[in-house]
Order: sequence, then structure tokens, then C-alpha cells
Amino acid sequence: MRVVTQQKIFIWVIFLLCISILSFGVWRYISSSLLIAKANQLYAQDQPETAILLYQQARSTFPFRRDIETPLRRAKILLQSELKFEDKTQSIADLPKQQLPVPTKVPFFHFPTSTPTPLLTPTVIPMPKQLSVPILMYHHIRINPQPGNALWALLHVSPQQLDQQLQYLVSHGYHSITFDDLFAGLEGTIVLPEKPIILTFDDGWGSFYENAFPLFQKYQLKATEFIITSYQTYPAYMTWEQIQQMDASGLISFGAHTRDHPDLTKLSTKTVVNEVTGSKRDLETHLKKSIHWFAYPYGAYNDRVVKTVQDAGFTGAVTTNIGTVQILDNRFLMPRVMVDGRWSLTDFAQRLP
Repeated sequence: MRVVTQQKIFIWVIFLLCISILSFGVWRYISSSLLIAKANQLYAQDQPETAILLYQQARSTFPFRRDIETPLRRAKILLQSELKFEDKTQSIADLPKQQLPVPTKVPFFHFPTSTPTPLLTPTVIPMPKQLSVPILMYHHIRINPQPGNALWALLHVSPQQLDQQLQYLVSHGYHSITFDDLFAGLEGTIVLPEKPIILTFDDGWGSFYENAFPLFQKYQLKATEFIITSYQTYPAYMTWEQIQQMDASGLISFGAHTRDHPDLTKLSTKTVVNEVTGSKRDLETHLKKSIHWFAYPYGAYNDRVVKTVQDAGFTGAVTTNIGTVQILDNRFLMPRVMVDGRWSLTDFAQRLP
């Protein structure tokens, strides 16, 4: 009888021990899940450095998880790319106006002043292969939540600043056009309006819908937003419903900016193809139209990446290279002018041709 009692006690001890271990494991798993959820939110809000710390803490909390490695790797890639991007954008922001390429004016038509025989139509010079069209580049349109951060100060343009800049463009005779307009102008099939300009926004931040779209409706100007197509469920980014609403307005066009915003030059060819063609397919599926234009994340590209974009069926692509002259044969490496959130309206005006 005593032996039976001891066996029961031993079984109960083992049972309670297992329950304790299981409860501890469940608690650790739940704790790590909460850390991952917070890290995912920070990653979506473009704060990879803090997200990495939380991913690592989640892995330490529950080492047996295998679903942390992929988001951790993506956050590390994003952080490395942002550091690279910061170096590049700082040099862009500090570039004085006189170092920007001088616009080249090419006449569309030549009408001879005299001719030995009457002509029924004017002599036509071959259509231009290059045009002076500044492509402005924006990111966040909101009040900068981290004013002490130099990169954030660069990338954040307030709604008031954008309002003043759009008002300036309208009052000084600039005409916003689309990339398809630009391509047709370069091919010579249409004549662009006086002082054409393209306004681009990268990443698909929700602040564009909230703060920029109403201003484009106010001034009836056109813009192009380059979308990261796997971020539509993240709170900081626009939803597909918002994207479809703006597309239907006729004022906002959309281009592809990959699925996950990686530095394409660091990835395998298979992954690059998925990022490039996948983002094009995502947009075409949701908008029910062809997508023709692409933006390289962080402005990073090489020959392999450019060829992938060409093979995907895009008409052209934009970079973060500095310039305002667009060349037909260079349409997969179109330069832009980054709008710095620290600029005054005078600074903004001085960057325009």
C-alpha cells in the first residue's frame, strides 16, 4: 500500500512538473509572439534598427521558433540599405543648384523662313530623343515625428510644405504630366506642355493618401506613387482600397517598387525576378490595368537588375541619380531630384529649371 502511494506521488510530481514546463513554454512562446508583432509593426514603420532588437529578443525568449529568421534577415537588409541610402541622399541634399545638369532645349519643329519652291507642310526636324523634365521625388508627407534624426528630416515633407510647393508650381506655369506622357514626348508622338514636371512619391505610405492626395485634388495636379506591394496590411501604408480610389480619380498613377523593398543588387537572380515581376503583377491584379514604370529601392541597381526590369515588360524606371534631363535611350535609369524636407520654398524653387 505504501509503495502504491509513493508511485502516485511520483506520478503527480512528474505530472505537475510537465504542466509547469508546458505552462512556462507557452508563456515564453506568447511573450515572443508579442515581441514579433511589435517588431513587425516597427519594421512596417521604417524603423528596422529597433525591430532587429525585438526580433533578437523574441528569439532569445523562445529559441525553438523558426519563423523569426526571415523577418530578422529582412530587417537587417533594410537597415543596411537605409544606411547606404542615407549616405547617398545626404550628398543629393547638399548638392548646389549649379551642379545640376543644364536643361537642353530641343525644338520640335522648324519652319524655314524662305524656300525656292512653295511647301505644303513645314519641314520637320526629327523628334527629340531627350527633354528637360524634372522628376521630383518625395517620401513621407507628414510632420516629422523624429526631428532630431537627419535622415528622417530629409525624407519628411510636411503637408504645409507640399501645399506651398504645389501652389508655386501652378502659379509659375509648371504642368504636371505622367510617365507615359514623358515617354510619348521622347518618342515624338506628342508635344509636351510648357514647363513639364513629374511628381513622384516612393513606398506607398499612408500619409500620401491622408495628406497629399487632397492637395492634388485641390490643385488638379498629377502624381505617380511607387508602391511596395506586400505592405498593404501594415498600418503605416496605404490599403488597396485607397490605392484603387486614387487610381480612379485620374490624378494619381501607380508604379512598382518591388514587393518587399530590398536592395536588389544583394539578392539572387530568382529573388530579384520575384520582387520585380511580382510587384508588377500585384498592381495589375488590383488595378486591372498594365503597369509600365518601376522605381529601384534605395536607387540601387546593376546590369542584372536593369535587365530584369526590362524583361518584366516595364517601359522605364527611375533612380535616385541626380538630374533633370530625360533621355529616351536611358529611360531605365531616369534621374530625379529629391525634395528635402529641410528646404525652404526658395530652396525648392532654386532646384527647378
